[in-house]
Order: sequence, then C-alpha cells, then structure tokens
Amino acid sequence: MRSGVRKMTSYAAGIRLLATMTICLSLVALSAFSSGCGGASTSPEAAVRRYLDAWAAGDWNAYKASVFVNGVPPSGENENIARQSFDKTEVQFKNLVMNTVPNNSDPTKAIVYLTGGTISSTTDILGERKTSSVNVEQIAGSERPRFQTTKLGGNWFVEVAAENAP
Repeated sequence: MRSGVRKMTSYAAGIRLLATMTICLSLVALSAFSSGCGGASTSPEAAVRRYLDAWAAGDWNAYKASVFVNGVPPSGENENIARQSFDKTEVQFKNLVMNTVPNNSDPTKAIVYLTGGTISSTTDILGERKTSSVNVEQIAGSERPRFQTTKLGGNWFVEVAAENAP
C-alpha cells in the first residue's frame, strides 16, 4: 500500500508541476505577443499592468487593440494564434510586484520583470479543467515572466518582434 501512496503522490506532484508549467508557458506565450492595453501608458510598468488587466478580465477587444508586433496591430495568422492562447487560459494576478530595468543606451526601451505576487490560471490539462497558482517568488529568476517595453508616440507598450510571436 505504501508504494500506492507514493505513486499517487508522484502523480499529484506531476499534475502540480504540469499546471505550474502551463501557467508559466501561457504567460510567456501571451507576453511574447503582447502590448499595453488600450489608453495611455505613462511608464513601462503601466503598460504591463494594462496588458495583464485586459488578459485577466478576458477582454479580447482591449487586448487586441493594444497588441503590437513590430509596431503594428496583429492580423491574419498572428491574430488567430493570439486569440487561441487568449481563449484557452483564464488568469488572475494578485499583488504583483514589478521591477523595471531601463535600457541605458536607449531611453525608449525597458524590461519589466515580475518579481512578486501570485499568478493563477485555469486551463485544460489532459482533458480536465485545472486551476493552479504559483507564487512568482518561487519561480527561478531566469524563468520569471519579463516584458520588453517600448515607448511609441509618448506611450509605453510591451513590444515583440514577429519572429518571437507564438
């Protein structure tokens, strides 16, 4: 019976690991295709917060209106891929802490790192809806979500090159 407990514990640990990886991969996939969410973003962190707020609210129109790939709104296949990722995962962000690292050689660029808070997601895992949460502080530093931001027309956006879009 003891080995049965171990197998069940290993299975549960595997599901938890898979769920945590899904949260991180979903955030990375959408952050790789994201921008600030509608309206003016006066700082790199404001752009990231607007993006995450639209994602958490499930507001595709706000999300789509704010997404730029190489400085232009998504279209065609890029839009379809973004929509599929957006629709598959419900997210919540609580008490996020961010750290902005400016680009010293280009004042219109900065990277925003998530350094604290909780990310929760509900998604399909092996055909079942699973909810999982992860504390950002427990994610290895190099694996934590980060967002490249760019200042365009006086506003900050999260920007990505087309070759990095999901």
